[in-house]
Order: sequence, then structure tokens, then C-alpha cells
Amino acid sequence: MLNCIIMWIIANYKPKEFLIFKNKIQNSLNNVQFYRPCYQKNKVIKALLGNYCFIKHENFENQQFLKTLQYAKGLNYFLTNYKESQNEIVDFIDFLKKNEQEPEIISSDFFINFLKIKGIFLSGIFKDLTFDLIRQNKKTLTVSIEDCLTPITVNKHKVSVNFL
Repeated sequence: MLNCIIMWIIANYKPKEFLIFKNKIQNSLNNVQFYRPCYQKNKVIKALLGNYCFIKHENFENQQFLKTLQYAKGLNYFLTNYKESQNEIVDFIDFLKKNEQEPEIISSDFFINFLKIKGIFLSGIFKDLTFDLIRQNKKTLTVSIEDCLTPITVNKHKVSVNFL
């Protein structure tokens, strides 16, 4: 008896053909699992990874088997080197799943956590406090001050800041 390792692959599908592609693969394989993380913006759900999704199945260890799926309707291609990257793929999927607000919908806080623009107020009531920049426009900065969960908006013309 052969040992089958259940593997994840990454597929690039044609724009607007995800459901066609998913149905084709599900009709071709038993026990296949898809993961396509999305986010919600202005009540519209958008794919977080563009035209990429993850697919898990026990026969993906066999590259010959995978070649039988390469012409599936809606598929552009499968990424290569997926065998060597299984740990990273699993870790990434687990990380995304921990940041879901509902299945396959990533929480909006997920994006705020990745802001790397830090600064310090040089004047005003927040003088000497550090912040993470969330958003800026011509007149205002929206920031999170020293791990405070609630973002605040300040007038750029009334404070001095230094970005770190």
C-alpha cells in the first residue's frame, strides 16, 4: 500500500473564473479542499491573493497526476516547487485562518497589524508618544498610538511628527 501525503498546491486561475475552475476540480477529485482567503471592502468581497488559491489533495504528491489537471477550465497554471514549500504553505494558511472573522474572510484588523510606518509626535497633546501610521491624506493622519486599539485622526497642520 502506498503512503499518500496530502499536499497543498497553489493555483493561478483566470480572472472571474474561480467558480468554474473550483467546480471542475471538485468534479474531478474526491476529498479536495480549497482555500481562497478574501477580505471585505465597502461590502464587496475581494480575493486577498488576487487570482491565486490553495488546493489540498492526497494525489498532489504525484506530478503526473497534477499534469492531468493542467488543462482544467479556468486554470492558468499551478505554481511549481510546492513540494519543497509545504511547511511554508501550511504555516501561511494557518496564519491567515487565525486572522479570519468568518470562514475565508480575513478580519480588517489583519491589515492594520502590518503597518510598519512608525512615528513620534514632536508637539501637541501627544508629544513624545510613538504611533503607527494607518492612513494619511493632505490634511490628516490616522494613527494608532502606542498599541491603543482605537485609531485617532489628527490634523497634520497642528502637530509636528517625525517618522522613524
